[in-house]
Amino acid sequence: MRVYLCLVLMFFYGILTAQISYEEGFFIDNNGGEVKCLIKNMDWKYNPTNFYYKLTSLEGVKKKTITDVTVFGVVGKSEFIRTTVSIDSSSENISKLSDKREPEFKKETLFLRKLIVGKFNLYSYETGGLSRFFYNIEGEDIVQLIFKSYKTEEGNRRENNRYKQQLWNSLKCATLDKVNFQKLKYNKSSLFKLFKNYNECIDSDYLAFGKVKKGMNFKFAIKPGVNFLSLSINNSGYSNRYVEFEKSVNFRFGIEAEFVLPFNNDKWSCFVEPTYQYYKAEKELEFIKITTISKTTNVNVDYSSIDLALGVRHYMFLSKNSKLFMNLLYVFNLPLSDTIIADREDIINLEIMSDPNIAFGVGYTHNDSYSLEFRVSEKRNLLKGYASWFSDYNSSSIVFGYKF
Repeated sequence: MRVYLCLVLMFFYGILTAQISYEEGFFIDNNGGEVKCLIKNMDWKYNPTNFYYKLTSLEGVKKKTITDVTVFGVVGKSEFIRTTVSIDSSSENISKLSDKREPEFKKETLFLRKLIVGKFNLYSYETGGLSRFFYNIEGEDIVQLIFKSYKTEEGNRRENNRYKQQLWNSLKCATLDKVNFQKLKYNKSSLFKLFKNYNECIDSDYLAFGKVKKGMNFKFAIKPGVNFLSLSINNSGYSNRYVEFEKSVNFRFGIEAEFVLPFNNDKWSCFVEPTYQYYKAEKELEFIKITTISKTTNVNVDYSSIDLALGVRHYMFLSKNSKLFMNLLYVFNLPLSDTIIADREDIINLEIMSDPNIAFGVGYTHNDSYSLEFRVSEKRNLLKGYASWFSDYNSSSIVFGYKF
C-alpha cells in the first residue's frame, strides 16, 4: 500500500510540476508601453486576474496582475483587456434566482476575453457558475449584453432576453434579418457567429481570437493488454489455511470512451473504461494433522470479471505528435465467475466479493492514436464478505491503445 500511495503522490506531483509552454505574447502596461514576452499559456477557462511571463526563454518567471496591465495576450490564441464595466452577476441556479426581472448591476474591474475585434467587438467573462457577454462599437464604452433568469411571484422561472433587442438595434445589415436575432442564443458560439457575420457583411476588417470550442471532445479507443496477476488467501483463525497461488500472465481487453475537457490546452480529460479480465489457478496444499497424518487437497480459483474504471487523465506535451500522460482510476468490479473451491469437506467453498479499488497509470501516446501504458492497481480483497477469510489480489498491466 505504501508503494501505491507513493505512486498516487507522484501523479499529483507530476501534474503540479508539468510544464505548460511559454508562448509568444505581449502586454501593455499602465503607461501604454508594449512589452513583448513569453506568456504561460493556461488556455484559461475562467477569466484570469493575473498571468506569468518571461522576458526571454532563459530568464526567470515573473508575474503581472490586473492592476499592472491594460491588455495582455498570447499571439494568435487569446487576448484580454482590462476594463471597468457594470455587470449583473445574478445566479442562474434555480434555487437562487432573483425575483427581479431587471439586471442588478455593480461596477467591477475585469479582464474581459476578446472574441471578435472589428467595427463591433464581442467580449466574454466567465467564472464559476457565471457567463456574461459584452460588446461595444469601436471607440465606445463596453456594455453588457443583458440576459437574466428570474422567478415570478408564482415561483415560475422566466428569462430577460434583452440582449436580442440590443443587438437588433445595433447590428443593422442586409444579410441579417429579425429571425437571426429572435433565434439567437446567449452562448459563445451563437454570439461569435453573429458578430463574425456582421463584420463580414459591412466589409470591416476584424480579428477572431481562437476557435470557439463546442464542449468536450469525444474519443473512442480499444484497449487490449496483458495483466500480471498474483493471489493469496488465508484464514486468520487457522495458520494452515494459507494459500499462495502461482503468479499468472493473462490477456485483458477493454474499450474506452474519453472526454477531452475544453480548457487548459486539452491537457485534461475524463474517461470510462470497461475491461474484461480473468484469473484461474490451482494449487495442491498439504494439511498436517495433530496425529502427524498428512493429507492434501486441491484449491482452485476461478475469477473473471468486468472492471469498470472511471478515470481522470493529464497530458504532458513533448511535441506536436507526442504526449506523456498519467491516469488515476477508480475501479468497480463486476464478477462473472467468482469461486474459490477446495475438494476437502472441512474447507468451505468461498464466494468472491470485492470492493472498488484505485489504479494508477503512466503512458505515452503518438499521433493521438497509439498509446502504451503501464498501470498498477491497489491490492484487492476478493473475500470481503467473510469475517475471517482475507485475500490479496495484486494486478499490474501493460495496456495498448488505439484511438478512433
